[in-house]
Amino acid sequence: MVNNIGATYPANPIFHSRTKRLSIDYHFVHELVASGALHVSHIPSSSQLADLLTKPFPRSRHSLLTSKIGIVPPPS
Repeated sequence: MVNNIGATYPANPIFHSRTKRLSIDYHFVHELVASGALHVSHIPSSSQLADLLTKPFPRSRHSLLTSKIGIVPPPS
């Protein structure tokens, strides 16, 4: 799942020696998408659960995201 619409339409990138691992991953994922075993879809930024781990949020947004991934406050 991606939040960048352009990432759902892979171009034909040019890989260099420094991006060998990226090249292997790209081709692996590309083959899965081409075979239909993997579907890549757009996820809006407002629904990105991983943002909870990388960005500061107001308490209300933080509570919403933590509840979506199953984190509950400790019992008092």
